[in-house]
Formats: sequence, C-alpha cells, structure tokens
Amino acid sequence: MIVIFSRIQSADSAVMSVIQPRNNSVITGRFLTLSLRITDPGIDTLTVSSGKSGRAQVLPVPKGKETFCKVLPVNFRANEIEVTASRSGKIVDTAKIAVSYRSDISNRSGPTGAEFTWKPFHVEEREAACGGCHRMNVTAGDLLPKTPGDSMCYPCHKKITDNKSVHGPSARWECLRCHEKDSKPSRFVITNTEADLCFSCHTGEKVLWAKKKYMHGPAATGKCSICHDPHASPSRYTLKLPVRQLCLSCHENVLNDFKKHSFKVFASVAEEHPIRGVRDPKNPGEKITCASCHNPHASVTPAMLAYEGGSIYNFCNQCHKK
Repeated sequence: MIVIFSRIQSADSAVMSVIQPRNNSVITGRFLTLSLRITDPGIDTLTVSSGKSGRAQVLPVPKGKETFCKVLPVNFRANEIEVTASRSGKIVDTAKIAVSYRSDISNRSGPTGAEFTWKPFHVEEREAACGGCHRMNVTAGDLLPKTPGDSMCYPCHKKITDNKSVHGPSARWECLRCHEKDSKPSRFVITNTEADLCFSCHTGEKVLWAKKKYMHGPAATGKCSICHDPHASPSRYTLKLPVRQLCLSCHENVLNDFKKHSFKVFASVAEEHPIRGVRDPKNPGEKITCASCHNPHASVTPAMLAYEGGSIYNFCNQCHKK
C-alpha cells in the first residue's frame, strides 16, 4: 500500500483554514488533495508551492469564493507544500504542509512517527465541509455510471485514472464494485479483504496459483497492491513501476552491475544473464525483463521460474534452442 503522511500548520484560521488533509493524517494515493476554507472575502490569490513540481503556482481566487481545492502530485521522500493567501498583493495567511511518502516498493520513504494516524476524509463531519460543492450521497447511477461524470467520485478523484494502464472497474468508474458505500465509521473502505476482492474477478488466477508449490511474497500475503495499483498506472498490468524497477525495488541483491544477473547453472559454475538491453527471445517484440524468466505470482520451482517442469535445460531451451 502507498501511504502519505501529512503535518499541517496554519497561521490564522480566521482567514484561511485547511479542510483536508487533517493534521498528522495518513492518506493513501499518489496525489494529495488540498482543500481550503476561505473566510476572508478579500483574498484574491493563493500561491501553492509543492515538492513534486518545485515551482510555485499562483492561483486566482474568484471573488466571494469560500472554498478552494487543488490536486497535487507527490514525490517520494518528504514533500514540502506551502500555501499563502494574499489580499491585493499582501500576504495575509500561510499554511505549511510537510508530506512524507512511504511505499511498500521503495526504500526512499520519508520520515515517519507515532504522531501520524489514519484520519479518513469520508466521515460525516468531514464530508459536510465539502457538501456545498460536491455531491456526497450515493445514487443508483453510481453503481453503473454511463459516463465518468455520473460517478460522485469523479470530480475529486479523476486524476487517479489519468494513466496509460487503467484497471477495468476504474476505467468505467464503477467504484462501488470494490468500495463499500455504507461502511462505518468511514465510508468507501474496500468491501472485502484485498485478496478475496481481487479473486472475486480474477478467478482463473486463483485456481491456477493454488496448484503451484511456491508463491511470490506479495501474492502469498494476499496484497496485490504491493505491485499493482488498483486504479491505474503508467505501466502495463497497472504495475506501480516498470517490471525491472519494480523487481529491483525488493531484489536489489540480484545485480552485479546494471545489466546482468548472476546465477548458478551448476554448483560450481556461475553464469551471468542479461536482464536489459536485449529482446525477449520468446516475445521478439518485447524487451527482456525479469518476468521473461520468472513468474511474478506462483511457480513449481523455488526460484519462481516460468516453466512447468522438466529439467533446467528444458527451461533454458525455451529461448536457447540447440
């Protein structure tokens, strides 16, 4: 799971206050939704500096605007976000947000601490703060939206599908296939354990993997989201990173340089195999990756080799035919 920690300080809550995220909260996702309440009608400009872009965004505030929302991407490690509110060119309030990103697939996480806790947005009192602009009640149209805009989730969460590879339910904005509309105390938690939820659609994989002796760690723990983004990603199969980067985020020890992977063919003979820069012999249109030789989910071998039995020569001969 990807987690983002936030710490917020505001100079004068009578002028500008932060609705979301709350102080010292844990937030899931690759984006930070910043929501502000503006109680000074004279504020005409907000300046937002975020860690992802490294640049300040000057955003005009329509006259009389009482709330303001902005979706911000986040970096690995710490993210420093600062919001200043100005009236006629003069700064009248400042909010500083420290965001620390932790990921199951990265050792580049930012600082953590006991003060950070899970404080979900979708509880009654938090939703009420945004109900003036956003629909918070679930309707029949949310079950099977005809267009993305028919989903109540779309206005705030549309960034999550802005990627090349999109998970089926997310592509159709059928959020309630996976999220529970009436869960308590927070709404929209997932409807089942992660493994059971994924297998409710991916039934073939459940049957196939059950026949294998060895399971890859993330698959064995039932946490598909360690490797896959449940909504969308830039990589195939909604992987959180390209295959090589994803594997090396845990298996850094397999490399002896940036191109080759050492392994032993016999007890006393060490060989090196390329893991990048060449074509996959089994799929000439694709570049070789770790998944060319290893099954990322389940296998009959402890090395998670992608073959169903026979000698190691049979496995190698799939590409290196004599």
